[in-house]
Amino acid sequence: KPEKLLPKIRASSFRYEYGYHYGSGEMDKREEKVLEVKGSGPYEIALGQLEAGRIYELAFDSNLISKTGEKMENPYVQYTLNRLKRPTSDFPATLQVSAKAIEVRIGGEFFAKYNFSEHSQPVLWPVRGPGDVRMLRDYPLQEGTPGEARDHPHHRAIFIGHQGMNGANFWHNQFKNSGTVEHLKVLETRSGKDRAWIKTLNAWKNNEGKIIGADTRTLTFRGDEVARTIDLEISMHATQDDLVFEAFKDGFVGIRTHPHLRLTPNPKHGVREVFGKARNSEGLEGKGIWGKRADWVHYYGPIEGKEAGIAFFSHPTNPSSKGKKSWWHARDYGLISANPFAPEKIGGDGEY
Repeated sequence: KPEKLLPKIRASSFRYEYGYHYGSGEMDKREEKVLEVKGSGPYEIALGQLEAGRIYELAFDSNLISKTGEKMENPYVQYTLNRLKRPTSDFPATLQVSAKAIEVRIGGEFFAKYNFSEHSQPVLWPVRGPGDVRMLRDYPLQEGTPGEARDHPHHRAIFIGHQGMNGANFWHNQFKNSGTVEHLKVLETRSGKDRAWIKTLNAWKNNEGKIIGADTRTLTFRGDEVARTIDLEISMHATQDDLVFEAFKDGFVGIRTHPHLRLTPNPKHGVREVFGKARNSEGLEGKGIWGKRADWVHYYGPIEGKEAGIAFFSHPTNPSSKGKKSWWHARDYGLISANPFAPEKIGGDGEY
């Protein structure tokens, strides 16, 4: 009977790491709730949630006995459900690939450009919200934008780096020990439906040009009439020796927002108009979010007269000290950085 079968079914799901390709390794495996079983054979089994791009497995209790008294010969039999077909999107994501960058559009409107050849590390810039709202600071990638401070030239739009990795500095680009992240290859691109996908291979080199590590990163772009999203997955690889992430506050994924999302002005450096507010998942607000651990940080307010915001989430499976939430280098001047490798104790208020 269905009601007796229900507790004897276990469901789980996962996805494949490399572009949803079979055989590329399972990621994000999770248990799924079995809500209901109907029928008398064949059976209809309802799960708590179904998500496109995931593989669903059903495992049955090895003690199950059929009406005729037969047991399951293999207690580990599993049924893999076919992947779901994504619904047609009114805002298809498309890519335009060139020798130096990849441009992303959502529903025909410019969203972002992934620049991988003109800087000491790949950066996402510019990035626009719905209605062509400029979301990031232009400096230092573009000079002369009114109302922008010329501070922290290493804060380049959306970027990835860390202050201390095997003695090299991949956060700052102006020091003697500053390293570079060299784009090696576009591994895969997909676009045209509800999302666009970019996967690249990159080499992390110290100031002497020695490769100390590498990464494969995947950027997935989506959007609709009210929001745009970027999902980043990055896998770091030790290529020769151990890859050591040293405990520094400056890292790992950074965003430098439009100056209107700053919390405080800086008239001395030309920043007179700011409208930003900030809060995190723990309920802290304003400058109080700096140096705290949280699931997410949200900077919001009008940008050039249009309501906007940047919500930055750190996935709960990201590495962090003793399993804690990510540490946030989130500043009043518009830097938002999620750092799983920050020191346990940091003095001061981040004014450096």
